Amino acid sequence: MTRGAGRARLGFRPSLLILAGVALLASGAAVSAWSSSLPAKAAHSIRQALLARVDQAGSLDVRVVTRPALGLLRGRVDRLEVTGQGLRVGQIVADRFSLYGEGLQVDLAASASTGRLAISSARQLTLELVMSEQSLNRYLQATNELARLLYVKLLPEGPRLLLEAQVQDQVVRFGLDGRLTVESGNVVVLVPDRLSIEQDGALALQLSLSGADTVLRVELGDLPVPVVISGVETGDGELHIFGSYRQAP
Repeated sequence: MTRGAGRARLGFRPSLLILAGVALLASGAAVSAWSSSLPAKAAHSIRQALLARVDQAGSLDVRVVTRPALGLLRGRVDRLEVTGQGLRVGQIVADRFSLYGEGLQVDLAASASTGRLAISSARQLTLELVMSEQSLNRYLQATNELARLLYVKLLPEGPRLLLEAQVQDQVVRFGLDGRLTVESGNVVVLVPDRLSIEQDGALALQLSLSGADTVLRVELGDLPVPVVISGVETGDGELHIFGSYRQAP
């Protein structure tokens, strides 16, 4: 081997190292860019799973946070936030809803194909449904034979079921005041405590109804996330329903 050839070979080795370094940097940048896109792809999968249940698709907002993002390949979701409008639950529509979760294990592929979030474990998972008087009364009209006479009034102190009738040229209003409770199977029921009768706007009679049967049932059915209804609250014209995580059997 000549001295010139030796110099050529020695000059070639640094070039290989430089090319290898450039290739490593390029591949690292590509992996970084790909992994940074994983949260958006996971959010898209979750959004697709919920779309079939949401009347107002444009309102559906999903945010997924996992660090490092590669954890999403194993279904790990550090934080999940979902908000939207028009979620169908059973025969009723929630005007607004929000879902919040931490420390989730989610099968994203199964979620997108089944239309229900396939969550096998969660450190925290809560759901809030907000329903208006209008939504409740539409539900009442669809499920009750006396729907044309009955309507629900939601007050901060509790719900009121009202029935108006015309009796001998006078308007008689029957009101049932009560409390909302939760039964198994994600059913919200109104248990009446007091009956009041008003005649032409004046209170005519008021009775206590201890031990009365339920008079209104709202069946929420199979929810799109593995939660059970754990509490209800009424506000001014709104019903707030809360659910918390229940691990599948």
